[in-house]
Amino acid sequence: MSTIGERIRSRRIALGMTQEELAERVGYESKSTINKIESGVNTKRGLSQSKIKAFADALGTTPAYIMGWENESSSDLFPINIMSRMVRIPIFKNIPASCGYGSWAEDEVVDYISLPSSVYRFDKHKKYFGQIAEGDSMTGIDINDGDLLVFEQHNAPENNMVGVFSINNEKCFCKRIKFIDDKIYLVSANDNYMPIEVTSDMEFRMVGLLKYIVKEFRQEY
Repeated sequence: MSTIGERIRSRRIALGMTQEELAERVGYESKSTINKIESGVNTKRGLSQSKIKAFADALGTTPAYIMGWENESSSDLFPINIMSRMVRIPIFKNIPASCGYGSWAEDEVVDYISLPSSVYRFDKHKKYFGQIAEGDSMTGIDINDGDLLVFEQHNAPENNMVGVFSINNEKCFCKRIKFIDDKIYLVSANDNYMPIEVTSDMEFRMVGLLKYIVKEFRQEY
């Protein structure tokens, strides 16, 4: 049976949340406390009831799951107080060229998903969209086939950003951008894939900045 720390870590990773983000949400000053809890170093005396509730709220689950009394597949994965504050974003099969310019047509949307704003931070002044990951080119940063990738519309790439990039308004790639010796490369997080060099004859632009990796989610029907 998994420990409290292992369940916290598993849920945090499934949400694409860093230890720093979780520490801030739960009320700890640094990620070191989260690291100790996840590794079991800081749980000999157990977590207080208030901290267990704080972890459950921050991770979009229940205190019973944190304690190991129920499986994450429970119908109460998101408590009622979290479900009441949801942000609805569109999901695309293929990122359309238009969304990079701040708009998209409804017929380009294949589905919608609602995510709890108390778990995922969304800026009301920005636009977000999702795509289901395909393949294994980004497994090195825990992006796996079938994950939901949530992007913030963004068109100002900076070195090492992970996002979705358009080439010739035809293909879009989720990669890490690298600027090396005045050249631009789109780099996979899997050594089996060669970097893509962006050349001057390509129409190239950034479409979105990766914000969240959602391992388990509920689509709307």
